[in-house]
Amino acid sequence: VERALRERIKELNCLYGISNLVEQPGITLEQILQGTAELIPPSWHYPGMTCARISYDGQEYVSKGFKTSQWKQNNDIYVHAHPSGSVEVFYRGDTLPDGANPFLKEEYSLLHAIAERLGRIIERHRAEELLVKLATTDPLTGLFNRRHFFDLAEMEIMRSKRYGHQLACIMFDIDFFKRINDSYGHLFGDRVLQTMVWRCRENIRRVDIFARYGGDEFVILL
Repeated sequence: VERALRERIKELNCLYGISNLVEQPGITLEQILQGTAELIPPSWHYPGMTCARISYDGQEYVSKGFKTSQWKQNNDIYVHAHPSGSVEVFYRGDTLPDGANPFLKEEYSLLHAIAERLGRIIERHRAEELLVKLATTDPLTGLFNRRHFFDLAEMEIMRSKRYGHQLACIMFDIDFFKRINDSYGHLFGDRVLQTMVWRCRENIRRVDIFARYGGDEFVILL
């Protein structure tokens, strides 16, 4: 009973810690995954000899003193019902007395709960990212839309006033673009817009703000 109670307290402390982590303003998904790896509690039998790893989207987030071994517990992270990553806890030692498993079944249940929580967190973050993208970008060219350009430009103007830096702005359109659409069709016109954007991106810096102002009109804040 005592062990079960302690395991339950350990589980609640861990899940509560993850909830607090997620609610921090401005925190990124990468910071959440790293923080969760550090929050995963040590094993019951060998508290000083365990470490954790979270894998997601080609990246790994590990706890202090990370080392893999043959002894581990792991659980898949499911995002939209598909396995998209994993949570693993390793025993760092080389040997165990009598070949015993260093982990309890309660600890696997905790790992499962953590993986489920992370799946929901990732789904929420991805949904929020999609909403932001839909609200700020032009779907055809992938550039910022006009409304978001003005938001960014306002911040850059305030920054330039504060530090005494100059700004430059380029506004341009495509000559005779209506003639292109009328002669070759709108799909061809879309390809012209996309190619023009690609060419411009090759010749500006990543920090410059490039937006579609409307139709065949574009603006770049340098």
